[in-house]
Amino acid sequence: MLKRFLLIVAVASSFLIGYAGSTHAWPIYGRNANQGYFKGVTDDWGSDVWAGGIPTSVNTATEFINYVKAKLSRGAGTQDGVGAAFIIQTMIGSARNLPPTAAQVTDWENRVRYAESKGWIRWNRVVSYQLNSYYQGTDAGPNPVDDAFFDEGVTRSDTAIQFLDSGGVTYQIRYACANPVGTLSPLQAAPAYSLSGHSTVSDSTVVPGQVITFHHYVKNAGPDTATNVGYSAFNQSGSLVATGTGVTITAGQDKNVTNPTVTIPNNSLPGTKFCQYIHFAPLNQNGGSGNGAQVCATVIADFSLTPTVTANTTAAQQNDSITFTYKVYNTGPTPTTTTTCKPVGNTHSPGYTPLPQQDVDRTSDAGYTPPPTSCPTNFLVNVTATVATETVNVGNLSPGSRICRSLVVNPKDDTGGFRASAEACVVIAKTPYVHFLGNDVWAGGGFADVNPACNAASKITTSAHALQDGSVAGSLSEYAAFALGQITNFGSASQAIVNPAAATGKMLTFSNLNSASLGFYGAAQHCINDYVSAYNGTPITSEPSTIDVGGRPSGTWQVNGARTFHGTMPNGSQQIYLVNGDVTIDADLKYSDNYGVAADIPSLVIIATGNMNVLHTVGQMDGLFVAKNIFNTCSDAPAGNLSTNDCNQQLTVNGAVIVGNLSVLRTYGADGGDDTARKIPAEQFDFNAEMYLRSALLGNNPGTLRTVDEKDLPPRY
Repeated sequence: MLKRFLLIVAVASSFLIGYAGSTHAWPIYGRNANQGYFKGVTDDWGSDVWAGGIPTSVNTATEFINYVKAKLSRGAGTQDGVGAAFIIQTMIGSARNLPPTAAQVTDWENRVRYAESKGWIRWNRVVSYQLNSYYQGTDAGPNPVDDAFFDEGVTRSDTAIQFLDSGGVTYQIRYACANPVGTLSPLQAAPAYSLSGHSTVSDSTVVPGQVITFHHYVKNAGPDTATNVGYSAFNQSGSLVATGTGVTITAGQDKNVTNPTVTIPNNSLPGTKFCQYIHFAPLNQNGGSGNGAQVCATVIADFSLTPTVTANTTAAQQNDSITFTYKVYNTGPTPTTTTTCKPVGNTHSPGYTPLPQQDVDRTSDAGYTPPPTSCPTNFLVNVTATVATETVNVGNLSPGSRICRSLVVNPKDDTGGFRASAEACVVIAKTPYVHFLGNDVWAGGGFADVNPACNAASKITTSAHALQDGSVAGSLSEYAAFALGQITNFGSASQAIVNPAAATGKMLTFSNLNSASLGFYGAAQHCINDYVSAYNGTPITSEPSTIDVGGRPSGTWQVNGARTFHGTMPNGSQQIYLVNGDVTIDADLKYSDNYGVAADIPSLVIIATGNMNVLHTVGQMDGLFVAKNIFNTCSDAPAGNLSTNDCNQQLTVNGAVIVGNLSVLRTYGADGGDDTARKIPAEQFDFNAEMYLRSALLGNNPGTLRTVDEKDLPPRY
């Protein structure tokens, strides 16, 4: 409707209540009634601020703001543009910029949104008013293209958008015509503030198992207090760590909003980062949101490695296989950085002393091919990791040599550098063998004058070894093996034995019923002939301390004290010696090997009441040897373990040995270029026919033995 009609009503009202009215006083926003807000031109002709007003469907701050901005965009020379500017400027104060500045539009928008956030906007509200407004730009008059206020003079009502503040209603605008109506004052300004976020961590360099705390802050740069601030803390993968709402932050305050803790997982690798950042909203009074810078704790390297090499044996023989295992242990407290591993292979001569663990690099022998490893890798804490295994064939490597392996890692610890393990060395050894041919072997019982019961459960313990060709090299008897105690690794029937469960090697072992426990022959006793008693009636003579049997006639002698023997027996000579003490054999004792008749066969018997000691230089002993105590095949051997340089000459005994204890110490044999050579014994005891044909024990006139028939019978192999 036209303004003139409205003014007529106003005049009538003023006539009744006075021009100034009883409710409103002029000027309003610095303008009198009908005086344009922007240009100050008085014009009482006009129409609605916006033709068509505001749709009643507009019922949010965003819709209202967008609708007004759309009108404003039509320009300051249009009814829509000037009306939008009029609404914006009166809602924020008395500014008269046409169009409003960008800052003024932002201020207006912030106030509207702030009012909505506070619940201070009422949509589609029926309101009463007397003050009204209109557009100056139609019909008669100056038409300044402006908006102005006028007083209706009567109270009217209509549907409007109503804005409030903490004190009550501040601004109303009708839907029908977009006219601001009623008592007007600017909307309360939104508080002005600017928020930022930042974080700290209690320790930026960490180790596994450590607990760290992230501290998250939101700071308000002001100038006003920020209310109802929300926050969320996230880790580097975007996972939510902590959240909160309703936080108030005063101007200038740097508020600590949350402090989540993190336990660094065990075995986190060096270089692994654990990060968090703070997200917050609003960013400022205009809304939005922001993120603080990410802060991180980094796992550092703090470790120490112990490389080791172990072998499945400490000693091996030719053609054996050795397995070396390479391992690395990390004492922590962190996993390692990427670490390399290098197996080192060396072969050393006899007498070599293995190297200890050292912080050095090492070099392999030329031609060595190391096994593949699982390195480079990261070694976890308190875990022993196997990085490689290696199987080595000894081949024909000389006994006494050492096959050695070590493992070099890099870095050894967090400071870097090499570390070499202690060397694992396997000695190439051999287990010499003893063979008894032509007769049985008995162990147990004893001499009656030593043990009248003759029931000592003596045992036979020798060596045996499985060869690459599937055969066995070892100690054995050509015929039977008897022991009142256990028989271990000693074969019978001319077969060596390494597996007591196997038939071969135990066929003439008494008893062989229990494969796990050979021997233990069921005799109650086994008394050895008392050779001492047989000859202790012989006159005692003062023979030299060293006796050369080659220059002596036949005879029987008893001597007191230790004696030493050597020499070659003359044909036909028969000599018996009873020595009350120890006997030493310092050189060969031999028979002639050229006989014309049986009477030419010599016979030597040496009986010792003590030990019988054979020096390492002795290679052959022919005769019958009796010792109540020990018969030692290498009495001058050094103490401790023997090397291949000790007692390394084969000893052959042609005859018989009857002793309280047989100690075989020769190191000869059990090696060579093939498995046949590896079966050669170190000591060989041959019970030969001469013991039957002409033994001094039978006296001077034995009967003549003549073979009239011959037939091989079991057990002859």
